[in-house]
Amino acid sequence: MLPNAARPYINAIAIKTRQALAPHIENMTELKHLYSHTGKRDLPSIGNEAADREAKRAVDLDDN
Repeated sequence: MLPNAARPYINAIAIKTRQALAPHIENMTELKHLYSHTGKRDLPSIGNEAADREAKRAVDLDDN
């Protein structure tokens, strides 16, 4: 479980994704905690870094 204020939003995204992509498949989406800014080059860390970059970009677009 996510230990922060983003938990309701992340869970809502996971639920909507499940409903839209595969309503007949249970537990298709898995949420996994990853430590950020580790510098690791494994696939989950690279994906987390890309998601962080996109989130920062979205915030910058909202500020303008």
